[in-house]
Amino acid sequence: MNLKSIFSFRRKTEEKKESNVLRIVCDDCEGESDYGSDGCLRCMRAKIIDSGEPERIILHRGMDKEYSGDAVRILNDLSRIDLVAKDAFCSGGGRCLTCPGSMDNLMKDIWANFPDMDVGPARKILDSSSLDDDRCAACNIRTHKAIDKIDSMLKEVSDDIVKSAYRVVGV
Repeated sequence: MNLKSIFSFRRKTEEKKESNVLRIVCDDCEGESDYGSDGCLRCMRAKIIDSGEPERIILHRGMDKEYSGDAVRILNDLSRIDLVAKDAFCSGGGRCLTCPGSMDNLMKDIWANFPDMDVGPARKILDSSSLDDDRCAACNIRTHKAIDKIDSMLKEVSDDIVKSAYRVVGV
């Protein structure tokens, strides 16, 4: 019996288990490390974008909180929405930052209403935006396409949230 090969196998199995875990140290956060808080959700989505989609998330602050299953799957879906928005961000400088139709400003408004996210107001802002030059027109078109994609993704996530809630409640 070769104990070294058994130990190596166990360690590799352990590494495999841990390879799809996102560990977030919440010591620097001002708020509570809680899946339901706005700041925590924003942080988790950003970390998922940076590191890839995990199967489990562990928030570490004093006591670890671990999330898996439906909770992580939904967070991964929400992070994909952020990626679509990120691809549509304009890089036109200060002028774009002040534009109410910029993707950054539209997403702030959309996320502010989470979990009741509606892109209708964002579409109205885009439709009423003044298009001063070709860059603004191109940005507006790109943002419209991203908002359409985000809208369909939001519907899928909303349906998934409802289905997950029914599974938890047992209806």
